[in-house]
Amino acid sequence: MAGQVIYGVGKRRNYACRPLDEQALFRLGANPDRLMPLALMQGENNLSPDDLPELPLIDYELMLAHLYAGTFGSAIDQNIDCPDCGKKFSVAFSLNDWVREVRRGLAPRRDRIFDNVPYALPTRAILASVKRDRKALAHRLWQGETALRADRIAAFEAEVAKACPLLTDEIEAPCPRCGETARKRFTLRGHLATRLHTWLRTLLSDIHVLASCYHWSAADILDLPRQTRVALIDTIQLQRRRARGSH
Repeated sequence: MAGQVIYGVGKRRNYACRPLDEQALFRLGANPDRLMPLALMQGENNLSPDDLPELPLIDYELMLAHLYAGTFGSAIDQNIDCPDCGKKFSVAFSLNDWVREVRRGLAPRRDRIFDNVPYALPTRAILASVKRDRKALAHRLWQGETALRADRIAAFEAEVAKACPLLTDEIEAPCPRCGETARKRFTLRGHLATRLHTWLRTLLSDIHVLASCYHWSAADILDLPRQTRVALIDTIQLQRRRARGSH
């Protein structure tokens, strides 16, 4: 899966990544930031794992979206609770379409000037250096010889957000029961982490069942084709139900 980010590192904007697999998930856990470097494929002039901390956040999140679509598919399904009548309902949308809209509305600011002063875009490395302190982040991005004025911080943050937005949005949909508009905040990185945690819990449950029954190692179980593993677990569960029914 090949893709291209917006800003990149140096002149490198292209990358290629493979879908996540169960062995990587089992070894590294459900943290997207640990899995993303493993998913990157080597290639001449491609972005590498060493570039990830220095990528502007919008670039990094675009890569996470690409990884999500390659691993889970582009369809996103979100459950929403109506605040008026309490009805729970589902809203679906295409991640690929949503990302295209974000990219279409983005005007990259390669000069990055605010109040005639240059500024840097936020990266994961910069966020780590300021421990995600919002006020400290603004001053860290500012590259002027004099300090960023307190009355200009909000405007500066808005400028940075336009140049380097996060992949997050407010989902709105009418309630099918009462018709009132219901809303839910969607964050791509958070949704990816949730999907990975769910996948990992299922995987660990499968490993536990097969290891308990056959005394196989986790490595042996992970080497099985997924269809074989699922068929074995179905067989074990069927036999257990029959055994309970015979008593």
